[in-house]
Amino acid sequence: MNHETLMKLTEHLPMKIIFRGDGQIYLERYYVNTDVMGCQHWLHRFVNADMDERPHSHPWEAISHILYGWYRELYLTPSGTEMEVVRRTGSINKIIPETIHRISDVMQNTWTYFVVQPERLDKWSFIDKEGNLQMEDSSKPDWFLKHKTRAETYKEMGI
Repeated sequence: MNHETLMKLTEHLPMKIIFRGDGQIYLERYYVNTDVMGCQHWLHRFVNADMDERPHSHPWEAISHILYGWYRELYLTPSGTEMEVVRRTGSINKIIPETIHRISDVMQNTWTYFVVQPERLDKWSFIDKEGNLQMEDSSKPDWFLKHKTRAETYKEMGI
């Protein structure tokens, strides 16, 4: 699947923009559906690398399948050692709340398909530059209800 096809497939889906610390767009998250098991299905388009120097966790378990492109992920092992892995088209990544990571580099317009388990924590964990743990609220499970399509969102933003 290529970028143009994925852009067409997502043009009418609810989209949430996730910004980097410098205010630039990092990620577009599209809601696809919720299956009978309560798992949410999302598509992610990486617009830019994370650039947030704070490694973070996710408040849910998920499986991520790279549909197009690649990204470099830095993650911390349970012993605190930083490891690096490059994930390419076809790769599958299991994400658990205990995993602390960040995306350090990405091919622009990399797309992933996310399947998110229904159980969620209330907070994301971030590690600041001094090594302190910071907690931030996670999105509600129905986040997509208040979001518009890509065209509507960018029009409101004046982009």
